[in-house]
Amino acid sequence: MSNVISNLPKLEQFESMMADLYDRMSNQFASDKEAELLFARLASEERSHRSQVEYLSRVARKNAQLLSGVNIDVEAIDRETLAVKRILEQLPKLSLAEVIPLVLFVESGAAEVTWKDSLKTADRGLAGMIRGLEEGSRRHRDTLAAFASSREFAVRSRT
Repeated sequence: MSNVISNLPKLEQFESMMADLYDRMSNQFASDKEAELLFARLASEERSHRSQVEYLSRVARKNAQLLSGVNIDVEAIDRETLAVKRILEQLPKLSLAEVIPLVLFVESGAAEVTWKDSLKTADRGLAGMIRGLEEGSRRHRDTLAAFASSREFAVRSRT
């Protein structure tokens, strides 16, 4: 675990990359309207997550004390960012059935990026925002899992 203030730029990069990935998936699979709309919505939500992280950065620059005791698993962020880079590189040659399990795997990892142990020390409002980011990742994971199930795509577990 590492102090969140020094690692917010990495989290911003991750959220931006996820938005880019979902935008590209929306375009690549535009002939499948359900998939296109799902990925467009997820891209929009990832941009919202990035905006929330940008807000946390602005708050930290103005008053570092509000986030001074908040830690984040930076190794998990690095791991998931690398996974997204790899998917983006491979995306043009992947089918929908191939990419969904990969993205679901990343969203499952993102949902594991935990701050909970240190939220007790965070400002109440900021703690709520951080919980919202965590919940957003879990919702994306669950939405993708339901989509994969409805299409009978094989998915792998993170265990």
